[in-house]
Amino acid sequence: MKLKTTGWRLLLTVLPTLWLWGGAPLALQAETAADNDAAVSCSQYMAPKRNVNGKMVGQEECLMQDHGVVEPNRKYRRVDMGVTGTLSGYIVKEGTRMNYFTSAPDFTFTQFGNPHAPRFHGLLRYEAAKGTTVILYYPETGWNGKVFIMVHGRGGSFLRGSMPSWDKNFNSERPFDATRYEQAMLARGYAVARSRRNADGFVIGDYSAVLDDGTVWPDVNVNMVPELMLDKVRLVDNLLKDRLGRKPTRNYWYGHSAGTYTALGFNYMTQFNPDLNKDADGTQTISGILATDPGGGLFIPMLVKDGQDILLRTPEQKSRFIKTITTAHQAYPLTYSNIVPGEMDLNNIPEGVSPVALRNKRTMSRMFTEKGVENFRMYEVRGLSHSGGEGYPDGKSEDGVGIGVPPAADHEHRAPDSVCDVRH
Repeated sequence: MKLKTTGWRLLLTVLPTLWLWGGAPLALQAETAADNDAAVSCSQYMAPKRNVNGKMVGQEECLMQDHGVVEPNRKYRRVDMGVTGTLSGYIVKEGTRMNYFTSAPDFTFTQFGNPHAPRFHGLLRYEAAKGTTVILYYPETGWNGKVFIMVHGRGGSFLRGSMPSWDKNFNSERPFDATRYEQAMLARGYAVARSRRNADGFVIGDYSAVLDDGTVWPDVNVNMVPELMLDKVRLVDNLLKDRLGRKPTRNYWYGHSAGTYTALGFNYMTQFNPDLNKDADGTQTISGILATDPGGGLFIPMLVKDGQDILLRTPEQKSRFIKTITTAHQAYPLTYSNIVPGEMDLNNIPEGVSPVALRNKRTMSRMFTEKGVENFRMYEVRGLSHSGGEGYPDGKSEDGVGIGVPPAADHEHRAPDSVCDVRH
């Protein structure tokens, strides 16, 4: 499979840097940063709403704190934004993933083993006060005109304290808290928008959905709703255009775990709804996807209707597939069972889906190849578990052990053959 575009070369250039960033953290002092910055409106930058069954859905309010330059050497500025609004999606009232609110039920519920439970459409109102946030870093000079949106995995709960209100993320003692991945992107001139959403899959959710019949269905979280991320990107693009004088030329989606399967699900959704990935002016919202270790090894590129797989079957569909590079972490021994309720129903998973995550990742790669999708690439990384230590200053846990690697190893300086191009 050949790489034919500059977009591919750009993503491949960024990928090694993400793994090899091992330098000391940049200076933490800020020229102009305070933990009591006044919140002001950023509603002028909000994404336009869309009509869903006669109701306008989308961002309703935006508040921001501008913390100024928080990394004086490279002149990185930080802006925290809290967003409140509505989303359109579906819930199930029984079976696997009951606490999920999703806009792609045919992937979310079906591939986790809940294909038969009735699905109910409704609207969910998310809140800045419960944690829906964008933390934006951008260089005041030398911006390359491009943005990375960082989409985290399944986590974040306001109820259990792992998701603070939007205005409680800033720490004046550490105003520049970018991970090593984010620092690598910033150093290359990108703006970085770190998204936060209530996505904990192991506890009752922070929100209620109002179903089309008026029923209020409580205790759900936002899982696998790409529209939330797309609107955040549009919000960031509008702010950067105002501040730096031009709209970004490219937006890239960086996902991890559930952030990766949300990116894949979004990519599949565009095959049937091309407008999903279009801005108001008709330009593409997301230009490329760089994704790590898809949660559960999903979603596999298939959508069965009336006994036929209808996903990525036509040249037109394949041409709309957004260029995607995915890494599969070989040392992540995730295997689902029916012991943990709500995770995956092994009795009802579709043919082709496995309870073993690594097997699903390899099935995914093989199916993309068999379907002739040239805009997808997967690399399998040996000796690395689900996370790569990107949140730790030196890439190591509190015990001093590299994440997912033996104590004597350092995954930042692994031999070249530790990364394999998976082809079938």
